[in-house]
Amino acid sequence: MKDELQIILYLCLQNSFFANGLMEKNSFAKLIATALNLQERAVANTLALLEEGCTIPFISRYRKERTGGLDEVQIAAISDRFDKLQEIQKRKETVIKTITDLEKMTPELQKRIDDCWEATELEDIYLPYKPKRRTRAQVAREQGLEPLAQILMVQRERDPERAAERFVKGEVKDAETALKGAQDIIAETVSEDERSRQQLRNAFSRQAIITSKVVKAKADSDEANKYSDYFDWQEPLKRCSSHRLLAMRRGEEEGFLRVSISPDDEEAMDRLKRHYVYGNTPCGRLVAEAIDDGYKRLLKPAIETEFAASSKEKADEEAIRVFAENLRQLLLGAPLGQKRVMGVDPGFRTGCKVVCLDAQGNLLHHEAIFPHPPVNKRMEAAMAIQKMVTKYQIEAISIGNGTASRETASFIKDVIAGRYDIDTKKSSQTPSPQVFVVSEAGASVYSASKIAREEFPDEDVTVRGAVSIGRRLMDPLAELVKIDPKSIGVGQYQHDVDQTKLKHSLDQTVESCVNNVGVNLNTASQHLLMYVSGLGPTLAKNIVDYRKENGAFTARTQLKKVPRLGPSAYQQCAGFLRIPGAKNPLDNSAVHPESYAIVEQMAKDQGCTVSDLIKNKEKREAIDIKRYVTAEIGIPTLTDIMKELEKPGRDPREQLEEFEFDKNVSTIDDLVEGMVLPGIVTNITNFGAFVDIGVHQDGLVHISQMANRRIAHPLDVVKLHQHIKVRVIEVDHRRHRISLSMKGLLLTLLFCLTTISGWAQGDNVGMGGRDEGVASILEKLNVMQKKNEAFNIFLNTNIAYEEYLGHDAQGGFEGRQMRFEARGFLDEHWSYRLRYALNKTWQQQSDGFANSLDIMMVNYQINDRLKISGGKKALSMGGFEYDANAIQVLEYSDFNNYLSTSLIGVEVGYDIGHRQLIQLDVSNTNNNSLDKAYPGAGLEKSRHPLSITVNWIGSRLWDKLENHWSYSYMQEAKGVSNRLLMLGSRLTIGKWTCYLDYYRAWEDIDRHGIVSADAKSPVALRNVRYYSFVGRCLYQVTPHWACMVKGFAEQASAPDIPALKNYRHHYGYQAAVQWIPDLSQDARLSLAYVGKTTTFKEACGLPDQTSNRVELSLIYRIKIF
Repeated sequence: MKDELQIILYLCLQNSFFANGLMEKNSFAKLIATALNLQERAVANTLALLEEGCTIPFISRYRKERTGGLDEVQIAAISDRFDKLQEIQKRKETVIKTITDLEKMTPELQKRIDDCWEATELEDIYLPYKPKRRTRAQVAREQGLEPLAQILMVQRERDPERAAERFVKGEVKDAETALKGAQDIIAETVSEDERSRQQLRNAFSRQAIITSKVVKAKADSDEANKYSDYFDWQEPLKRCSSHRLLAMRRGEEEGFLRVSISPDDEEAMDRLKRHYVYGNTPCGRLVAEAIDDGYKRLLKPAIETEFAASSKEKADEEAIRVFAENLRQLLLGAPLGQKRVMGVDPGFRTGCKVVCLDAQGNLLHHEAIFPHPPVNKRMEAAMAIQKMVTKYQIEAISIGNGTASRETASFIKDVIAGRYDIDTKKSSQTPSPQVFVVSEAGASVYSASKIAREEFPDEDVTVRGAVSIGRRLMDPLAELVKIDPKSIGVGQYQHDVDQTKLKHSLDQTVESCVNNVGVNLNTASQHLLMYVSGLGPTLAKNIVDYRKENGAFTARTQLKKVPRLGPSAYQQCAGFLRIPGAKNPLDNSAVHPESYAIVEQMAKDQGCTVSDLIKNKEKREAIDIKRYVTAEIGIPTLTDIMKELEKPGRDPREQLEEFEFDKNVSTIDDLVEGMVLPGIVTNITNFGAFVDIGVHQDGLVHISQMANRRIAHPLDVVKLHQHIKVRVIEVDHRRHRISLSMKGLLLTLLFCLTTISGWAQGDNVGMGGRDEGVASILEKLNVMQKKNEAFNIFLNTNIAYEEYLGHDAQGGFEGRQMRFEARGFLDEHWSYRLRYALNKTWQQQSDGFANSLDIMMVNYQINDRLKISGGKKALSMGGFEYDANAIQVLEYSDFNNYLSTSLIGVEVGYDIGHRQLIQLDVSNTNNNSLDKAYPGAGLEKSRHPLSITVNWIGSRLWDKLENHWSYSYMQEAKGVSNRLLMLGSRLTIGKWTCYLDYYRAWEDIDRHGIVSADAKSPVALRNVRYYSFVGRCLYQVTPHWACMVKGFAEQASAPDIPALKNYRHHYGYQAAVQWIPDLSQDARLSLAYVGKTTTFKEACGLPDQTSNRVELSLIYRIKIF
């Protein structure tokens, strides 16, 4: 009986633990789903799969039905978040145990801890109970001074010194000592209070400034010079970019800088005192002194340490993210494929190490050649190269990009081109290999590594390095996985970030890349195999050993015979391993063996074999995948299977392209500002991209120089190892820094000119010379290119044929809008815009400009957020009809048609972040004098006849909803002003784009002029009102076709005149079909119906008006220079 009770008790406990674990996982799933904005069911299923030992690549590719199609990034985020929650759970257990042991646990405190899943909040709860070293406050408590501290905190005691005398005993010698001890207790109590800490955190979040100062004793040292930008630097912490923060922290670590983070101390202390100090009483003053002491000695240092850690962690995460993305692009670089390759590790004094590899990357031959000074055995080296190329039938040559790279590449190309008189028999069998320059970053690390020693135990490090250079041309992924990612040279501050997180992220990236590409089971090295899903070092070694003993694999099922490779490992790895030439063609595809039966059933239903199904597109298209849905396999997996059957085993990487540096530039001294050069992106950071232009010193394209528009990150424009054109904008010889720009380059023209330049130099000047004629052309083109960026001309035109319906008006062609526009960027700060309306009069106005001049303005971009503009320009006002390009408007509402807003003034725009922009516009109220603007109105001039407009442009709902809202105040004359409210909202969902505008004008004098004209008044009327609703919907049927409908309803009123009160109602209705023949040009043909109706109140005696027309219009905006 006793044994049975023990068994029952054991089972109950086991079930209890199981239930608690299940509840915990469900709780975690809910928390993670909320934090990542994912479905709770998908998160719970993903956690279950991870618990089962499934890898992220396997879950992402083969378990889409259970995860709802989550990608690798989302699954990795779930895994990371789960790990953090588990860490917090373990910390909570420690906190609960400690507080319970102190016998201070209460139900309320227990609930707070149970409900808390933020590490910072948990530590705040724990802080008062946390064991700590003996502090001044603890000493004061031991002296019995805590009651005195409570008396002071209550602040009702009129004579605190007299109260303190009661505590004078033992080590407390006098009242002053007692008060000091009590203040120490208050200081610690306030600094450990959750509200105090959260309040100061809020202050740090809002206004903390990070400050960097040079350590004076080291300011003049050469080592400190690289941190000179931060010798006296400060900026808001929330705007400090990750690379700047990491640079400052590195300078601090090396002892050259002192870095601090601080809010406004006075304001922070005042805010604290508002909670604890109740008045200017003796006790209140003592409490205030204690708060000041606690803030400076305890609270601020603690929160500063917290923010230093959190900002460093955030910077680490950003740097790691960029590093991981760079590594991904590098690993997924274009492979040459299985071809016979010559690898060359170039050098001057020690010579060039040359290796010949077969199509599988095996070493066939190696030797050293000495074509460069000081040895200079060029002819002997040329003969050796030619002999190796012929003997080993070399198909491509890979040259490292280190020392002597440019010289070696030029020499080998000359050898291949036959420019050396070598007595070698030529035949059709003599190959003419392509020459490539590859990054040799990390080759030296590999050559001295254990992996290299195991591969080539009898060769020295120079041969191993050359082999690595050759192999990384054949397959960068297979070779680079052997090297520590930190040695590849694509990171920034990688030695300063959290090394555990860095390794975790980089390992995930390598694993993702390997499984994304797939691995040839019969040629992959042990090191490559260990990154395959479900495998590790042991199983990878066992696969290689099995392959050596039993020969090449012929089927995936043979993997089950590999020692220690069980069913679980087989399930995880099989889909990522390829067997070219296998009997079952699915073994060379990404189709998982668990889905073979479905593919075979598909083939059977089509009356063919699996091989025939893969080859026959018509049979594949005849398959209805819905018929093959099962409980385990749904539409997502079936869709992936069909894609894989189209191109089984396809390599997702791009094709390799040849590249050549400018032959006229080989050192930094050859660079001239304005030069346009070809380059290769070698590294990408948050602040820009480093580009190799062939001078042994990478140049930097700052993010502000990457495009003529604002971009969020360099990865939006470039990718690693991309071939680009750059312009040299500055060369700092002292610091060996090269500044480059990509703005507005004429890529096609430059490519053609570079080709011509290369041809001219090759045929006219021989080796190493420079054709002055070609150089002159290059320099002239560089000047033209610079001008082109600064000077662009556009022609905006709307020409229509109009036919009126049921109306006596004559039909015909009309040039409605004809605008000439010039605009450009002078540098990263200055830009300008000039626009003439060619169908307006050239009559000069009182402001000194012609009526036809719409815009003449300059802009200065102060920083990423702040911009100022000045000149004649359109007022920045709300509404989407107002903001539309006039050439694309069939018919304006009367409100906008009669609104004069092209005025002289200044505008300040501030980007407040989160896609929100505030603009303040201050301009003249009119272009003409008051007498010309309102003749006969008898107005007295205002001292400041200005228009002030505040405009807000903002996005909501993930940029689906946009708002343009403005309010304008216009001082027309002394005591006479007009006010305009203009609100516009636009919603974009799929192919639909719709906006609704509301306009309202309160005009002390009729600025629009509509009411005055209807009343046939010789002078502008006073106290006039206008309002208008405008709506428009556009449906983009296809990229080339669109449909549009638009309508508006308007009212005009002069409330002081009974006959004109709400007297006018104006309605418009439009429908159009647009055809865009060429998506690369901003040109379209539009067939439209345009109608409008104006009705008048009977008392005003005006007849109603109706107009209907059909029009065919050509609308285009063409850049003509």
